[in-house]
Amino acid sequence: MKNKICNRIIVILTFFIFNGIYSQNSSFDIIGNWMAEDYWGSKSMMAFSEDSYLSLTIDGEMVDGENFIIKGGVNDKKKGGLKYEINFEITPIELYVIPSIGEEVKDKILFGYLKFIDDNNILLKVSLDKNEKTEFEEEGEQIMTLRKIK
Repeated sequence: MKNKICNRIIVILTFFIFNGIYSQNSSFDIIGNWMAEDYWGSKSMMAFSEDSYLSLTIDGEMVDGENFIIKGGVNDKKKGGLKYEINFEITPIELYVIPSIGEEVKDKILFGYLKFIDDNNILLKVSLDKNEKTEFEEEGEQIMTLRKIK
């Protein structure tokens, strides 16, 4: 009798633990506007849209992920775009960006790793190298803190 009760408790606890882990990763709502602060205390805006566009500020200039004009370089004055994709299936969670120039969609690029703290706070480890360490605990790391703007 004791074994049956213990086994049922273990099964129930296992269900809740895995259900909690799954729901944390798959149901987090990243859609919206975020204030990002980097390792040096510089602040910028990031916006994740429902249709997977990523808008952000770079050096104080807003880059509209859906529709911006490239300034300078070989693609000067061409229309650019920036989409995002999140891989919730692995840990740490991967954030990819998918740039486009005109109608040409480029290959997705690993932008970094996400660690969800709560509904309003995310840590983003910017990393363009998939072979780089993915831990968030190292001292001196260049990690961005994203805070949801309400």
